[in-house]
Amino acid sequence: MTRQPVSSALRTAEPRAVSAGRAVADGADVLVMDDGFQHLRLMRDLDIVLIDATNPFGHGRPLPAGLLRELPREALADADAIVITRSDQIAPDRLQKLIRRLSALAPNASIHLAVHKPVAVVDPAGLEESPEKLRGRKILAFCGLGNPDAFFRTVAQLGAPPIQTLAFDDHCPYGPDHLVRIKSIADACKPDLLLTTQKDMVKLKGTNLGAPLAALKIRIDLTAGRQELESKILAASLCRF
Repeated sequence: MTRQPVSSALRTAEPRAVSAGRAVADGADVLVMDDGFQHLRLMRDLDIVLIDATNPFGHGRPLPAGLLRELPREALADADAIVITRSDQIAPDRLQKLIRRLSALAPNASIHLAVHKPVAVVDPAGLEESPEKLRGRKILAFCGLGNPDAFFRTVAQLGAPPIQTLAFDDHCPYGPDHLVRIKSIADACKPDLLLTTQKDMVKLKGTNLGAPLAALKIRIDLTAGRQELESKILAASLCRF
């Protein structure tokens, strides 16, 4: 089977190849590429694929209709390692079923588990507080993510179920219409805090949205298979020396 990109939006390997060549010419020893499993013109020494446990196969469709970067699922056979993210947000039996499915699709890949761990609440000035400070507060949570429900669940698990949620498209640019919508909802429900992601807040600094704004700082923690994955990364980074 020959793997081919499935969307014109994904056929952008050439600029990445050019950038990679420029980095090597400038003296780079190791190149780390995000969202590059489908960029077949760049030869990789290690392919790490992240699978969201709460939506592992992206509605079964590639971008823009779904979240998948390519089809068919059997392309996962080329993965060297698979990290199941948000592994704590589904029931143990569903997690084991997913592990078995991924092991069948990618028999040569190691399987690792990870969780999204909230570590701080950050205001636009960069000041941080413990996530425990959210407990009991009236929160309007919003974001522009591929899986917004997972973010809202994380907020609720901190003892602060949002009184209102608002989901925008992934990579939302936050133009005037978006800001008006957020502010109108905030004016209606009068939250103590508008809570979003760090990815979103960088686009919102200096805006007046009708309530204080903060972002939930999240760290990805590997909870199973950390040492094996680190060994693979180290081996790949040294394989050309």
